This record gives sequence, structure tokens and C-alpha cells, in this order.
Amino acid sequence: MKASNINQMIEVLEKRGIIPTEIPSLTPIKDALIKSGLINKIDSKKTIVVAGTNGKGSTCATLSALLFNQGREVGMYTSPHLVRLNERFRINEKDVTNQELLESYNTLTPIIESENLSHFESLTLMAAWLFHSGVTRSPIEYAIYEVGMGGLWDASNAIPHQLCAITPIGLDHQFFLGETLAQIAEQKLGIINPNSQVLFVPPEKELIKLAEIFCTQKKATLNFLPDYNFKAPNTLLSPWGTANMSLWGERAAQNSMTALKLFELLGFSADKGIESLNKVNWPGRFQEVSWPQLKCPLFLSGDHNTQGLDSLMKILKRLKWKTLHLVVGIGVDKDASTILETLSNLPSIKLYLTETTLKPLKIESYPEKWKRQATESSANVEVLLNTIAQEATEEDLVLVTGSLYLVGKVLELIEHENHLQKH
Repeated sequence: MKASNINQMIEVLEKRGIIPTEIPSLTPIKDALIKSGLINKIDSKKTIVVAGTNGKGSTCATLSALLFNQGREVGMYTSPHLVRLNERFRINEKDVTNQELLESYNTLTPIIESENLSHFESLTLMAAWLFHSGVTRSPIEYAIYEVGMGGLWDASNAIPHQLCAITPIGLDHQFFLGETLAQIAEQKLGIINPNSQVLFVPPEKELIKLAEIFCTQKKATLNFLPDYNFKAPNTLLSPWGTANMSLWGERAAQNSMTALKLFELLGFSADKGIESLNKVNWPGRFQEVSWPQLKCPLFLSGDHNTQGLDSLMKILKRLKWKTLHLVVGIGVDKDASTILETLSNLPSIKLYLTETTLKPLKIESYPEKWKRQATESSANVEVLLNTIAQEATEEDLVLVTGSLYLVGKVLELIEHENHLQKH
């Protein structure tokens, strides 16, 4: 059914199912791309698909900034969103409007329904329409698609592309992708198309060998990152020059290098784009924000797996605080014990447990050890932050982590507070 407003559209789409329930297949989304006429409008040589466990969103956002600051029309499709669905669809560094989203959905509704597309497949088709149809606005020149989960069966893999990247691979979504790194890597490598260019970032030798096998079978060209160095907190020293990044940490340096190499594979001179690294806008990844009456810094970082936490720990070890107020909310499908054990290695912490907005681990279901150690627990993160704001000193630091959905909730609360102040 067509929607009369953006909220109705979101409600209808979410009823189409967030988590896969059927045997994986790209047939529905491929048929939808054909029926919509989009398949013939997409320039595969200017379309980039990025898979991986960690860093793929940051890589996409950085590549988008590089292209835009060279005066190119660029579209970027990522997931999940933090506050509004619009964030998943960015054209020329700006989220698309409610009206554009609604028009794309209503135009595509007959195809979405006839092909029985899932939630993510529907959004992917809408992204392709917004970027390539020329109906809502002029077609963009370059399109960047972030894989939602895996790669081989992800809807983004149905988008014709001749350039792809695989960022670092870790153990995540094992129920769907496999229990080992090799099994997960096989799913990620499924985005490689015949005679394409592939940028492979993972350092593990066995995974590199696997990538070589895939590329040989597909007659694809395998590329790797050139050597680079990093100087804390945000300086990249690359073969193309030195630049300050808007994002923090070693992971930002690696993601920036990945984007710069993709930029070069698209035919651009990376040394001319490197200055754009200080213009990358990618919220929720060690992002500093303000909270009412809070005297110390507050950072939001949606890390939720081992690799993400390792990167976060490296950033935190370079910072100082009297007390670290650690607000943690974890998804029910994540390894809460490992996440909390890792974070507990930080000095002088006070732990606060909360719940995410999607698939939350309920307060009562946290391991007993951490429930006992928590200073306070509440399903409402706003309650915890207000408590901390009354207690924290200027020498303290507050970190909200464990889930991008939790980070999104905090950003939504801050946005609401700012709106009230303006009015």
C-alpha cells in the first residue's frame, strides 16, 4: 500500500521484516531492479559496494566526502540509521528529504509488493531509485552502497558494480554468516564481480589467500592498502601526504586509507583529495556531544563487537579522567560478557547498564557479575545520563557504547532538547 506520510511509510516498511526468514536469494531484488528500469541506468564503473565487519560505514562516508569535495555528484546508502531513516540515503553530503523518500516509496510500491521485498531490499531499491532514476532529481555520477550484512546474499550485491572493498572482518552475525572468520569472509567476498577491481583490507594471511582464490575465479584484480602511519589522535601519514582527520583513532586512519585507495582506483589523484579527510561527517563513532548540566566531555561510540571494542580501547588509553562513567547498552544477540569484560579493564570506571532501542538485552538478563558491579541500571538511558550529570566533575569523562541503536537514542534525546531550547 502507498503511504500518505513518512511515518506511515516507515511503519509499512518495517512490517516487511527486518531479519531474514527465508532462504537467501538475490532474485527478488534483481527482478525489482529490472522491472523498475533501474538496471539499465546504473553505471557499474562508477558504483562502489563496501562490505566488511568494521569500518565499512566510515569508509563509505569518507569516500563520499572525497568525491563531493572534488565537485562530483555522489550518493551514499548506508545502514543502520541513528535517529531518522533519511540518514541512510545521502546525496552530496546531505540526507534526502522526507518528500523524496515518500515519492520513491510510493512510486516503487507496486514492485515492492509484487516481488515481496524485505525491509532492507525495499530500502535498497529506493536508494537506487533516488540515485539513478532521474525522476526525483538529476541522477548522481557516483554511487556508494554499504552492505547491510554479509555480502553474497545482501541486497546491495544486486546493484551492478565494478569496484568493491572488503574492510576488516570479525566475528559478528555468526548465526547468519558462519562461525569462523573464513566462513564469514566467504560471504563478504561474495560481492566480487567478474573482471572487477577489489580492495581487500583484512591482514590475516589465510583470508588474503581466500581473497586471491575468489579473484582468480572471477578474473578480478586484487588490490591492497599501501603502507601508512598514524599519529594520535587523528593524524594520517600516507603516501599521498599528511592530513588531520575529523574521525579519531587508528581505525579512522585505516578507513581513510581504504577510501583514498578507492578514490585512486576510480581514477582520481589521492594527493588532491586528502585534505578532505577533515570534512568527513560520520556521527556515532567516538563523537563528542553535550548533555544538559554535564560538566565533563561525553562521547558516543556504537562499538558492539570485538574489533570495534579493540579500536575503542586504543583511543581511550590515550585519554585521561578521574572517573570514567561508562553507560553500556547491548543487543540481545551480542556477547555481553566479552564486551563488559573488555571495558572493565579501563581504570577508575563506574558502570551503568541500560537497554538499546532494538533487540535489547534486558536489564534483568545481564550477567549477574555486572549487575552487581553496576553503579546504577535503568532501561531509560536519559535517567542514567541525568544522574551522571549531577555527579560528574570536570575531570571526569562519560562514554555511551555497546550499540549504535543506543547511540542513536542519545542523539535523538539531544536533538529533542536542542529543539525545546530553540522554541
